[in-house]
Amino acid sequence: FSDPIDKNQELRGLIQLGGIDDLTFDISNNEIKVYPKEKLTGSLILEISADIKNMNGFRLSDFKSVEVFFEAVKPQIKLLGKGVLIPDSDGILFPFQIINLTGVIIEVFEIFDNNVIQFLQRNDLTGNEDLSRVGRIVYKDVLNLSDEIEINQWQNFSVDISQLVETSPGAIYRVKLSMAPSQ
Repeated sequence: FSDPIDKNQELRGLIQLGGIDDLTFDISNNEIKVYPKEKLTGSLILEISADIKNMNGFRLSDFKSVEVFFEAVKPQIKLLGKGVLIPDSDGILFPFQIINLTGVIIEVFEIFDNNVIQFLQRNDLTGNEDLSRVGRIVYKDVLNLSDEIEINQWQNFSVDISQLVETSPGAIYRVKLSMAPSQ
């Protein structure tokens, strides 16, 4: 809008989005933000009535109808750490977040305790040079999360690495998460 909007007017019925009844509105100067209660995907029609008033009480010049497209969030994985674990307790929790995935491929690479010094001569803890000389993949499988997933929402998960591999004191474990093709 070109003029500041009257914040005291009731916008229900004046702004409609694809027949959705439960909308929340936020008026800030000359902008009206429309929030549906649910995440939406696909194309919907946004209808803006000519009865919306600016701060001076003047109405819009005409009715507006605009097609709005809501895109689903693409599947993603976020690590909540560095992906490098050094065992020092009973359990080794590895936290991560996902969105729009029903599972992830988890790969655990062990840098053997007798090779840690050799590894650190060429790398920092997150380095990846000459890994095949100092360790090997000790676990790789799909971790199914389909029972707990919510569409279009970031969700926190963690996996206890000590339940997947037998840990060795002094070893370093690198965890890699990736998207499975069918997820």
